[in-house]
Amino acid sequence: MASKSKYNTRKDEVKKDEAQASGSLADITTLTMLLEEHRAVLSSEFKSAFSTLEAKLDTLHTTVNDHEQRLLSLEANADASSTKDLVIREARKQRGKLQYRGTQIFINEDYSPEVLEMRAEYRVVMKELYTLGMRPSLHYPSKLFITTSDGKKKQLPSVQEAREFLKAHRRETMEAT
Repeated sequence: MASKSKYNTRKDEVKKDEAQASGSLADITTLTMLLEEHRAVLSSEFKSAFSTLEAKLDTLHTTVNDHEQRLLSLEANADASSTKDLVIREARKQRGKLQYRGTQIFINEDYSPEVLEMRAEYRVVMKELYTLGMRPSLHYPSKLFITTSDGKKKQLPSVQEAREFLKAHRRETMEAT
């Protein structure tokens, strides 16, 4: 019996070893499956992160292109504004004679209400300067330039200075007579 018990214990040890071996195999297959699942999850997370980054990169690229277009538009408008100034200057020279395809046209400058108000303050002074034989011109936004009858040019940046110039000119003409 002793030999049988030795045989049984030996058999039990072999069964334990087999169970451990099969458990190890089960553990390895379980680990392999877990690794595959983690790899799939990480792969999908990386794909998601990369697609998000690609979307952000596309947005940045679009923004940069939009800003580039705006800059080009501003550069083009800068040329257009100088063209506009040339057209307005030429229209002033040809007051009432400007025509397009045989039709008389009029060009008026469009100013903001604030600029119009500032320019309106000069009207009375400019009218008096015209009557005195001077040629006043009002530059944007509201700077008065005067060409006197003897060809001298003078800049008067405020209405008050223009009024003082008129008073001084009247005194000079009264003293001269």
